[in-house]
Amino acid sequence: MSNEELLNTDILRARVMDLEYENLTNKEVESEIRRIYYEVTGKQLFTDVTVYHSDDVLKEHKKTTIETDFLLAR
Repeated sequence: MSNEELLNTDILRARVMDLEYENLTNKEVESEIRRIYYEVTGKQLFTDVTVYHSDDVLKEHKKTTIETDFLLAR
């Protein structure tokens, strides 16, 4: 598949973001993303899906960022 954005509508992004509050496993989230994508676009999603949770991204960001009162620097 090309590098085009898959979640290219507000409704797709909103529905996928709501999944984070449902306490699902990564596999369940992947399945739900595929279902939502099909419901909205009418097409099956034939690409790999990698699930990133915002908590994990924030933890990783804190490891690589120096915080001060004035700025964030890498």
